[in-house]
Amino acid sequence: MAAARALGVTDGAVIDIGHGTTGVSVLRGGQVVCSVDEPTGGHHIDLVLAGALGISYDQAEAHKKDPRHAAEVFGIVRPTLEKMATIAAAAISGEPVDAVYLVGGSSSFRAAPDVFAERLSLPVYHSAEPMFVTPLGVPMKAAEVTRGDG
Repeated sequence: MAAARALGVTDGAVIDIGHGTTGVSVLRGGQVVCSVDEPTGGHHIDLVLAGALGISYDQAEAHKKDPRHAAEVFGIVRPTLEKMATIAAAAISGEPVDAVYLVGGSSSFRAAPDVFAERLSLPVYHSAEPMFVTPLGVPMKAAEVTRGDG
């Protein structure tokens, strides 16, 4: 809900790829009608990358963030992103969703929205700074409650 608030989304699906999970919320009229959180996230991307390259977890995290390695990293972790897209597909199955909003640090791969769009057959919107969308939405709710709006 925090990401939806920050983006101004009232209808559609918000997919938040966090450190440990992929969270999917379906919203209709500003209300969450379905919420799923599955244990596949950025942590798993780092584990896959570390294993594939034979490096430590911390080295994998640094390697992942280095733009010089973007193509190599994406080639290795694409199956993990496809797994996340499959989680999202199962979560929204049967729900009338016209658009998807992809957020979270692990959606920062340039081609991540394409992976989700291919699997979901829906338009996927992606923030320029996807890592900060959800954290931005949290204080927005606090401000609503303080004003008496929420």
